[in-house]
Amino acid sequence: RHGVTPTIFLCTGIVGTRRRFWWRGLDAPTRHRLYRVSNRERLEILRRELGFEQTAESDDGEVEALSRGDVQAMKGAVDFQPHTRFHPLLPTCDDAEAEAEIAGSRTDLATLTGGEGRHFSYPHGRYGERELALVRNAGYVSARAFGGGFNDARTDPYELRAVGVRDTSSLNMLAATLTFPRLAPL
Repeated sequence: RHGVTPTIFLCTGIVGTRRRFWWRGLDAPTRHRLYRVSNRERLEILRRELGFEQTAESDDGEVEALSRGDVQAMKGAVDFQPHTRFHPLLPTCDDAEAEAEIAGSRTDLATLTGGEGRHFSYPHGRYGERELALVRNAGYVSARAFGGGFNDARTDPYELRAVGVRDTSSLNMLAATLTFPRLAPL
């Protein structure tokens, strides 16, 4: 109605499952501690201390991601793009893990939506030179990190700043966020 097409960046290993996002339910100190270790170590700590397995289905009935039916129902009104498979902190992944997350989510998106993943979003807004190269090599035409800010003609298309809007935002909050992107709540 307002001429705005939202983009939803999908974690393709979680969509259509009862899998959990790894950070859900963690207190801030634990989350921040896990941000500083390798991906492999983070997954081992989560398994050992909390019983979390990234490919395990939850049995409590709670769903944290869109279903395949949700994605199909929204296809005409929403632009779906890749956001890795399991939302790791890419700089903490080894080369093979990072490539599988970046390139694999593009392949998965084609299966989920029938569309071509052209635009990537860095999980947690974290990336470095290796991630920039992997995104380019995977065939994306742009990538972004959320947190607000502005882009101009000199902005690298693989380092775009984007405005995120929370799922719970009102129409007024959406308008305010789009008007003042440096104040984006994410």
